[in-house]
Parts: sequence; C-alpha cells; structure tokens
Amino acid sequence: MPSFDPDLYRGAGLDYDRHRLPYPPALISALLSGVSGRSRLMDLACGTGQLAFALCSEFASTWAVDQEPSMLSVVASRGVPSVRAVVASAESLEAPTGAFDLVVIGNAFHRLRRERVASLVFSWLRPGGSLALCWSDSPWEGEEPWQSVFRSVIASWRERLSVGDRLPAGWSSARAARPDTEVLSAAGFLCSDRVSLSVPHRWSVGALAGFVYSTSFLPRSVFGERAAEFEAELGERLAGELVSDVSYAFDFASRPY
Repeated sequence: MPSFDPDLYRGAGLDYDRHRLPYPPALISALLSGVSGRSRLMDLACGTGQLAFALCSEFASTWAVDQEPSMLSVVASRGVPSVRAVVASAESLEAPTGAFDLVVIGNAFHRLRRERVASLVFSWLRPGGSLALCWSDSPWEGEEPWQSVFRSVIASWRERLSVGDRLPAGWSSARAARPDTEVLSAAGFLCSDRVSLSVPHRWSVGALAGFVYSTSFLPRSVFGERAAEFEAELGERLAGELVSDVSYAFDFASRPY
C-alpha cells in the first residue's frame, strides 16, 4: 500500500482540535458495550484525542499516541492525569505485550502500514481485548448541492496551490483491493459487523474552512497568506443552509482468548 508522508499534519493541531466533530455519545456507548475490561486504553494515531477523551473516564489509564507533536501538545494541555501523551508512529511504538483492553484508531487506519499495525495491536491486546476502527464523514462527502460546490472549491484550491501530490497515488484503490477486515482477520482478529449511525449537523462557513485546515491535503500552512482569500471564496460560493447528515461508524475486532 502507498505510504503517507509523516509530516502531512505538521502544525495542524489547533485546527484539528477546534474543527473536527466529536464522536456522538451513542456511538461511544455502543463501542463500550463490546468491551469487557476497563484497565488500559490506547488511542492510536489519536490526533488531538477525540476518542481518548471520550473514553478515558471508563478506563484506569489511557495512552494517546500520535507522531505529530502539535497534536499531542493539545492532548497534554488538557491536563487529564490518566491520559498519557506518547509521541510515536503507530509502526514504531513500543508498548507492553497483552496490556491493553481496547485500542481505538479514529479515521487513520488507511494511513498506516495496516498489516504491521494490525499485528502490533494484536500483540498489545490482552486475550479477549478489542480493536475498534472508528470512522466519520468529512463535510464534503454527501449529495447536498452545497457539498458539490464545496468539493469543487477544494479541488480548485488544490490545483491553484499545486498540492495534488500531498496524498500518495493509489491509496484508496489499494485499500479497496484488500479491505480492512481482511487485514485484521489475517492478523488473527475475529471481526464483528460494522456499527453505524448518522447525525444531522449544521455547518458554518468558518467551520468548513477550519475543517479544511485540519486536513493533510490542505492544512493552513499550505495556504499561507492566501487563507483569507480561500475563506472569502467559500463565503461567496456557499449559500443557504449548510446542513448534512454526518455518518459515524466503527469496525469492531477482538483478540480470541
């Protein structure tokens, strides 16, 4: 599978924390219902810890792991004693064998070396422990007319800024050819059915711009002095109510006893 540049999110921590939507309580409750132990949690490739902080009260201790320091500076600033911020890539992390009850990965498994990470997570989980791959829609994904306009604006700015190569070619087709559940099964996991739900959300132009800045392909650093121009164009092009149904899901897998 094509590899992603490890520095794509450099400096994006604050935008990520402010503009990524939290996972809804109903999804968190559904996820926890399949977890038997509550000793130790790992949020792997955690970003600014949306899953870590949503779940940490249910666990004695939590590791929040990410390779981008600006993300983990946000995690550390929360000052939650039970949450340990660990700067490391998923592939290079050194963690104790059989020590975790639950590992969660939010919107990131496709960016990792999936086979290696699945094998590592399997070793970090105790027998009976679980892995949850959690997902959520981006605001340009959908069939609302304004979402089509939003997609066209994003595509236009990627071209204007000459950043089409920030994502590796063929990453989505490689994943389609070998789905995540196939990778997990090959590593020894028992996979369950996907759990999903949708929640309506009303967006503002500012929130949509902030979401773009939180991405790996158009972070604020790429825009430089042209960020205000981008935001002005969004305001001109996006009219009316900016409402969409945001889909959330998780794929649950367990390490057999």
